[in-house]
Amino acid sequence: MSIQEIIKKEYSENDKTLCFKTTSVAKVIILSLVTGGIYDIILALNYWKSLKDNFGYKVSPFWRGFFVMFTNFRLFPIFEKYFKTYNIKLNGADWIAGLYLICTWADNKISLNSALQENTNWPLEITSLVLCTITALIFALIQNKINKINEQYYPDAPKNPWSVANTIWTVILMALWILTFLPA
Repeated sequence: MSIQEIIKKEYSENDKTLCFKTTSVAKVIILSLVTGGIYDIILALNYWKSLKDNFGYKVSPFWRGFFVMFTNFRLFPIFEKYFKTYNIKLNGADWIAGLYLICTWADNKISLNSALQENTNWPLEITSLVLCTITALIFALIQNKINKINEQYYPDAPKNPWSVANTIWTVILMALWILTFLPA
């Protein structure tokens, strides 16, 4: 398999932009968890933006990111092919996308149900945290493979480092999360 199967015809192989941003796996996990999965939307948007800008895909990154639960059925197979060109395995991209959809749907349903209850239902809260962790780990898996490819083949790949804004949002969201469990 060659990278030509991933990129569109007007783009050339060996182009130094045929990569995705390098992002710390820890950043992916932390921000996915503290935002309750909203960071997954941002990651997906950035992946689709790279596919549009660097690989020639004619897509709307915003809507593909916004509907990440469903668009992963297209995104993950693209990653599977991309990784395969660098001899990195991601078997079962459709299965992973299905797992992401189910976990996100169940987590959203539990979160909505919990929001409507007066008292904290700890088993539901723990289940929600587990589901959110699974979805964060799915994106961490993808990002880890991207980082390996960038390290070996694209050392000058754009970086998405931890920023002051990430710290501020993490502190704010963690405080809000803790406050939700305090008695009224």
